[in-house]
Amino acid sequence: MSQTKTQLLDGRDSPLTFPSGNGTNGQYLQTNGSGGSSWATVAVPDVPLDWPGTAIEAGAGGITQITFSNIDANAKRITLKWYHCGLSAAGVSGQLRLRAGSGGSIMTTNNYQYSVSVGTSVDNTANADHIRLVHPAYTDAQHRHYGQATIENINFSDRWTVVGNSASIDWGAGGCHVLAGGFDLPGTLDRIQFYCPSSSFADGRINILVEG
Repeated sequence: MSQTKTQLLDGRDSPLTFPSGNGTNGQYLQTNGSGGSSWATVAVPDVPLDWPGTAIEAGAGGITQITFSNIDANAKRITLKWYHCGLSAAGVSGQLRLRAGSGGSIMTTNNYQYSVSVGTSVDNTANADHIRLVHPAYTDAQHRHYGQATIENINFSDRWTVVGNSASIDWGAGGCHVLAGGFDLPGTLDRIQFYCPSSSFADGRINILVEG
């Protein structure tokens, strides 16, 4: 690219050498710190802040698991959101659960959880096949769960932490659940799964927010 030297209003030469032409739409002028400049394009983050798709309706009948796959390999933080999620059957403990996966499959080991639910004992689980997202005692089919959790990569590789909270709502009563934990994947995370161990979703909406 040819460059030109310009003059200031008082006739002196400009300390900068400017590129010729107008650049292209959206470009900006950058300097090399030594008097030269060039047109440049604003870099786009590897993983833009984005919902991978519209929220998934969980009450479509017979759905036992919802998987968000093809998550970008550069993802560093993922926020999980669930709204008004309930089950079709009663008596299922810890209904809504979280799993993650890599290499095209869901991991069912190496999940570590420490959670506290109001009115129940502490749940401390190591090497489990899941991380519980909701209050384990609220098992009746009329309960609806609301909450969010964030998983975050902490070593730029295979180790992730999980923190979150939820409330379980029925006809006038609610159960709070606070969770913390993590998991070690055998490779790069590429999928997140919400699932019910012994029933199917009766209602609700689920989505994830991916950040790089």
